[in-house]
Amino acid sequence: MTLTARLATLADASWLLLLRNDPGTVAASRVQEAVTAHDHVAWLEGALADPARRLMIVTDEMGKGGRAEKIGTYRLDDV
Repeated sequence: MTLTARLATLADASWLLLLRNDPGTVAASRVQEAVTAHDHVAWLEGALADPARRLMIVTDEMGKGGRAEKIGTYRLDDV
């Protein structure tokens, strides 16, 4: 396993939405309901434009079939 982290982009929107609307994530969220694709993209655009926030995608560079595979995400906010 070779892990790397990169900044998220709008191209990650559908994958991030799958994570966000996972029942376990919904249950642990402040807003305990699934979000729409439209609302998620609006949030993601704001998050990506915010200089005080970095939304990261973690990949395993030796993923399935030898191709990079997204395996997680994390967010860093300036305080």
